[in-house]
Amino acid sequence: MATRCNFIKDAFDSCFSRKWIVKTAESVGLLQRKRKVDVVAFFWTIVLGFGTGVHRTIAEMRRLFESNTGVKLVVSSFYDRFTPQLCRFLKEAVAYACEHLSEPVEKLKGKLEGFRDLVIADSTVLRLHDMLGNVYKARRNRHYDSTMKVHVVSSVLGKSPKSIRITSERASDVKQLKTGACQALALIRIA
Repeated sequence: MATRCNFIKDAFDSCFSRKWIVKTAESVGLLQRKRKVDVVAFFWTIVLGFGTGVHRTIAEMRRLFESNTGVKLVVSSFYDRFTPQLCRFLKEAVAYACEHLSEPVEKLKGKLEGFRDLVIADSTVLRLHDMLGNVYKARRNRHYDSTMKVHVVSSVLGKSPKSIRITSERASDVKQLKTGACQALALIRIA
């Protein structure tokens, strides 16, 4: 069992090293001083603890953090960590994962062997709560006041997203597909 736990820990550490987590937390202002709450344990509690249990609450995450670290916290000490800086930190983590962890490990063959990767773009419209209508106004559907569009560009070989953008439903799909020089060349060769 210990080897399996070490394997899982090594897999997580290869995704986000302790050094990367601390450095990024400092750069976005999340880590201002080092005290009881270890930013690495806090990060993994949020990432891995969100999907556990019947109820997904901040209180459940706090209890999970305490049981995994052995550190007892005042309720406000944990709750006060959910700040705009944490939001920026988590956005940085998603961007890092999309950029660095989705590199293709296989090579394309046949007519596509001249390309480094093959990407797929998708846009999906999601219905939101009507109270968000002033932020994400619905465009086409008169039954809903609020919708948003999620644009995802995924790597076929890397089997993971390269970029994720959230916009209003009105945003053009073509404008959300960012292409660099190499990607533009690939689009021309395919066409």
